This record gives sequence, C-alpha cells and structure tokens, in this order.
Amino acid sequence: MLNCNFCNKELKQRNGICKFCKLSNLPRILVDFEIKKLLEEEQIEILPILNMKEQISPFGFDLTLDTKFKKVIKTDNKYLDPILKPTSSSQYYEPVELLLGNKDDNYILHPGDFALGQSYEFIVLPDFIVGGLDGKSSLGRLGVTVHTTAASIDPGFRGHITFELYNAGSLPVILHPLQPVAKLILHLTEKAKKPYKGKYSAQTEVRASQYHESAFSKILSKQTKSIP
Repeated sequence: MLNCNFCNKELKQRNGICKFCKLSNLPRILVDFEIKKLLEEEQIEILPILNMKEQISPFGFDLTLDTKFKKVIKTDNKYLDPILKPTSSSQYYEPVELLLGNKDDNYILHPGDFALGQSYEFIVLPDFIVGGLDGKSSLGRLGVTVHTTAASIDPGFRGHITFELYNAGSLPVILHPLQPVAKLILHLTEKAKKPYKGKYSAQTEVRASQYHESAFSKILSKQTKSIP
C-alpha cells in the first residue's frame, strides 16, 4: 500500500497528487507550505522552532547557531592523516561553549580560521527526505562559509547539523548564538532502503571528524600496517 508523504493517506499511485491534501508526491525540492505541512504532520522534526514565520523561507528552513564550537588548533604536526584515530579530540580541536543569553559572549572567527559549530535545532528526517545545507548569502558576502564539503544530509538522519565554519575574508567576523547562519533545503525522494544510521547519528554535541571509523579507513589502515 502506498501512502502520501504529507498526510499519510492511501495513494493509488506514487507519482500522483493526493486527493486528500492535494499535494504532489513527485520527487522535488519542497517549498514553504509543503515544509510547514510536513512539520505539522510530524513527518519531519525541527526542535526547537524559535520563529516559524521567520525561519520558513520560500524553499527552505533557516537554521540558527548553537553555543558549542570546536576550534581547530595549530600544532607542530607535519601532517594530519584522517585514517588514523587521534589520541584525543583535543589533539586537533579546542572546545568552546558560549553562554546563551549573554550578548557579549560571542564567537570571533578570524581570517583564515576554521571551526566546527552546529545548529541550535535538532533535526529528524524521514527516509524519504534528503536534506541540503546552504549558507546565508549575507554571511557569504562577509567571507564566511558554513560548509566546506558536507552540504548533504542523508534520509533518516537525526541530530544537530554540523557547520564547517571558515572565514575567507580579511576581517574577523563575530558570530552570535541563535543567529541564522544556514538554510536547510528539503528534497522529496523515494524511500531509502537503508536510511542513515552512521557515525554522526543522534549527535547532540559538535563531533570531531570520525573518518577513521569508516570501513574504507579501517581496511586501508590494516593494509598500511602490513606493508614491510
């Protein structure tokens, strides 16, 4: 039996328009009223929503900045090998946590600095939604990027969204907790057979790179050790 992704009523065919909610189930980027419908039906979860009216945009949902960061520190290491497990997170990152509500407690991203941050919102995506992350244009015009490579969010993901923050400009930029910094774009798809249950699932803290936990890294690490 096929069910509508929006109202969960029975569909005669997946590519048709639901006769109950009048919404199409064809794969596409979702727009404002469709996102709101999914939120109302709890098909997707975004918690907390600080201001529904302001955060829903024509084709996305604005995500705000949390108080937790991991600042990448400079070391004397000659290189960083992502397939090797670090001795500790502090080997590469310095944790920073701001005090919410203190207007003077902000994060300053200096030119050339890179840091990990996360969304204040906790996101839960169903197995038929692919998320996309887009930076805010106004911050981009100041030289601040919100993601360097990870712009996609798998169906079935749950957790805070990680921001890869970089200042490509010439001046320090002050980032404020609860400041909108990114847009979550939602793509309606067919149901994934294997929804995401990976190493970043259910993350509530800013997590360092877990590349060494990937199957590829484990295989490569064993091969490297076996080379005489």
